[in-house]
Amino acid sequence: MNLIFVLLVSFPLGYFLASRTTAVVAYVAAFGPLFTFQTLSLVIDWTEGSTAAFGGPFPSSDYSNVAGYAAVNLVLYLVGFGLIMLGHRLGAKRRVRRAVGQAVSLDPIR
Repeated sequence: MNLIFVLLVSFPLGYFLASRTTAVVAYVAAFGPLFTFQTLSLVIDWTEGSTAAFGGPFPSSDYSNVAGYAAVNLVLYLVGFGLIMLGHRLGAKRRVRRAVGQAVSLDPIR
């Protein structure tokens, strides 16, 4: 779920929003609740006996898979920031080209 979000949302935020700060704040504001919802869903499944997300049954003294889950999500989070920066750089080039192409002539009409 987070992977899909990162790939579909982060680059367009950087590309279409002129302010990099606004793009980053929007990404953080959207990623936080999504991450919380995904984690809650996986923990509920884990407490019911599913081993798909965290490997072993609940409760377990081996939390290495939980740390792996956190590491993967941290990497996804950072990849999203990278895509925002890339999108902002490409979007800035597009905005400059558009502004140069739409220059207004101040010469009087003859």
